[in-house]
Amino acid sequence: MMLGSEFRNAWRRLRARPAHTLLSTGILTLGLASTMFLFGAVNGMVLRPLPFPHAERLVSIGWLEPGNTQLDGFNADDWLRLQPNLSGFELVAIDGGVATVNIARGDGVKRYDGSLIDSSMLTLLGEQPLFGRAFSEEDDRPGAPMTVLIGERVWRNDFNADPGVVGQALRINGEPATVIGVMPDDFGYPYSQEVWLPRRVAAGDAFDVRVSARLAPDTSFEQAQLALEATGQRLGSELVESLDGDVLTMHPLAHSFVNDITRRMSWMMFAAGLLVLLLACANVANLQLAQVLTRRRELAVRSALGAGRNRLLRELLVEALLMSLVATAIGVVLSHYGGLWVMQSMIANGNVPAYYIRFEYDWRDLGFVALAGVATCLLAGLAPALRAAGTDVQDALRDGSKGSHGGFFARMSRGLVVAEIALTVVLLIGAAMFIRGIEGMLRLDIGTDVNPAHVLTGRVGVFPQQYPTGGEQARFFERVSTKLSADPQVVAASASSALPGSASGGGEDVIAEGQARSAENYVQADIASVDAGFADVYGLRLTAGRFVDDRDTSDSLAVAVVDRALVERLWPDRDPLGQRFHFGRGDDAPVLTVVGVVDGLRLRESDDRAQPVVM
Repeated sequence: MMLGSEFRNAWRRLRARPAHTLLSTGILTLGLASTMFLFGAVNGMVLRPLPFPHAERLVSIGWLEPGNTQLDGFNADDWLRLQPNLSGFELVAIDGGVATVNIARGDGVKRYDGSLIDSSMLTLLGEQPLFGRAFSEEDDRPGAPMTVLIGERVWRNDFNADPGVVGQALRINGEPATVIGVMPDDFGYPYSQEVWLPRRVAAGDAFDVRVSARLAPDTSFEQAQLALEATGQRLGSELVESLDGDVLTMHPLAHSFVNDITRRMSWMMFAAGLLVLLLACANVANLQLAQVLTRRRELAVRSALGAGRNRLLRELLVEALLMSLVATAIGVVLSHYGGLWVMQSMIANGNVPAYYIRFEYDWRDLGFVALAGVATCLLAGLAPALRAAGTDVQDALRDGSKGSHGGFFARMSRGLVVAEIALTVVLLIGAAMFIRGIEGMLRLDIGTDVNPAHVLTGRVGVFPQQYPTGGEQARFFERVSTKLSADPQVVAASASSALPGSASGGGEDVIAEGQARSAENYVQADIASVDAGFADVYGLRLTAGRFVDDRDTSDSLAVAVVDRALVERLWPDRDPLGQRFHFGRGDDAPVLTVVGVVDGLRLRESDDRAQPVVM
């Protein structure tokens, strides 16, 4: 009863000072909303465990390049050599990342986001089809009839929720296939995939595989890591990637979905959010102190009439609690919809997060909201409440209506101002460093002289059933480029296997002709198959020789355009034009002749270590 009365009285006092109440509550709302939003991001991407059985024992295995934080996958031959030698794992599964899946039914063809997974992946993730069956070891066998799993939304939207969909014959990427099962709507491994095909590995396979595993119950992460490193050292040169100085290692599986850089940035931004909240509390505490100062005579009179210290303290704290509760409620709503907006923006821009990452409240978020609300109340209201409860009655009444701006009041107010300034300086320094980092990424020279807003890109897949040879595939893309170039609204068009500033291409080991073909002499380069229009589309800066053109066909001399970084590695003291190099490690590796040099082209993302380039 007494508590209800305290709240009603506090609400009347706050309503009597609407400008002060709105300003104080608004400041707290901004501080709380930003901090809750940033904690939600940290919780969703970093703190919340993977929604898979035995998540703490799930790891990803791969190659780690010096200077990088993300693991690279295995080429097929390396994986086939490594697989029988793995130890300390209860279950091992592989996938082929994301893939484009075109499904033909009747007279129509529709494109889906898909992935290639083996028969162990669903078991590793603890998932099963709604109905039908999962992939079996027979489905993993190269040459076996093609099978497919579809998502529940695909089943409902495109198959009219047909209960007889299992066993239905389709054509997938030009190949006959059979539907074997329907996956639940909340499953989208690895990101937001809708269709899954079996990942089949055969010697000489051109595509990498990603490896995930579950540690055995009696094996620790450190033990498995040491065993894996020992395996890599024992196999040595049998594993091609080891010849480049890469390290065979493993990371927690969660780091495959949210990399270390994103994790660090999330924590840094959350720390900045906490500083913003502290700054908001300091501002409101100063405003409350100012209010106590104007009410000093009133508080002294009430104290003289019998209002005890605890009652005055409780009144001021209840006022702060009411403002904190309102600010917390509004902050929860703002942070929730802010999270949804960010997710939608990421998806719209093609940066789709892993399907299990959501901005939704769990016990961690609710606990943080409660903690933040209580802390805000105490930080913003306790000091003014203590000061109000400690008002000297005789001094306040003797000063009359003039009030007092000296003594402890002034020292406390000055202290809060100093704290606000200090927090502001820290925030400004952190913001400046963050902005400089972002500007550095935006200013990163990828070797092009073109406005990215003027370049439109798309992805086209060709199937070996229709275009079985490299020459036929090249002629198909020539026709695509020619048709696009004929459009009067298109300045230039190109077909290529990689984009500047994007990790969309492949890699290969190269060595100058005449050099001893030992491991230390090879240079790992990023590669891109390009046509004559590539330089015009991206405005490449050619520093020597020429770019590839129509004279470079499958029947002519094998040529390449390289970047300055490769020239400095292979021919630092020679004219690069006309130099020849081996493209690959095998004895039958083709020999290419350099016809042009570009100025520092980058085919990797900003957070990856730059590599020399061959086109």
